[in-house]
Amino acid sequence: MGKAIEGFRNISCSIAEPIADALDTMVRENKSFLKTHLVARFGYLGLASWSFITRILDTAYGVILSPGAIITGGAYTPLFKRTMAHLDSACKMFPRSYFFLLKTLNPHAEFIEEKPGAETPRIPLKGDGFIAQFVQEKLKEVADRLSEKDRSFFNRHVTSRLTYLLLLSAMPVVRLADTLIGLIAALASFAMLGKCASCNHLAFRALRPTALIKDTIYYTVKVINPWAGKKKERKDF
Repeated sequence: MGKAIEGFRNISCSIAEPIADALDTMVRENKSFLKTHLVARFGYLGLASWSFITRILDTAYGVILSPGAIITGGAYTPLFKRTMAHLDSACKMFPRSYFFLLKTLNPHAEFIEEKPGAETPRIPLKGDGFIAQFVQEKLKEVADRLSEKDRSFFNRHVTSRLTYLLLLSAMPVVRLADTLIGLIAALASFAMLGKCASCNHLAFRALRPTALIKDTIYYTVKVINPWAGKKKERKDF
């Protein structure tokens, strides 16, 4: 089953990504009404459905793998990383479908990738959530520093775990807040036909309610073993 899911996942990416790139190129460079407004829209609509279904299957397989990752405390690194890789689809399930649905409505909907030397968008497109990005960056940095660099046994083994426990407890509230922000931004972006890049970016980043699946499993493992997924499991006493 695992190999079948892996194969399906690889095929899905190898099909969807080139099609999405081809549609974007078609919209940018082609002046044909038929291709720009009909073919592109049908293509994006198909990708919205395809993306949602494949992300659900990928997430489901990650959930199946998760008991093993939790029981071992992430000590078996290949299993832990494989589980997280599949659960990453839970974070992308709604954003990717939203992206393609908005492109179905308006193939010219604005999504601005950050490029060196180019003007930075007010709200960057990349990021795991909106509030969630900020909360996780700050607290994970603290937890990682405590578990890896702190000389105190108590901080490495207790305080680091309490920090991950705080993240585990906080993420349901944070993801709920992000989801509400994302819904408002998505409604605004649809109302403006995707012409407001900031609204589009905010909706794409914040609309991730199912990301809580990955958060819960990831931080549960990290509470058990703060060194999960790292080559060197822990500092010497």
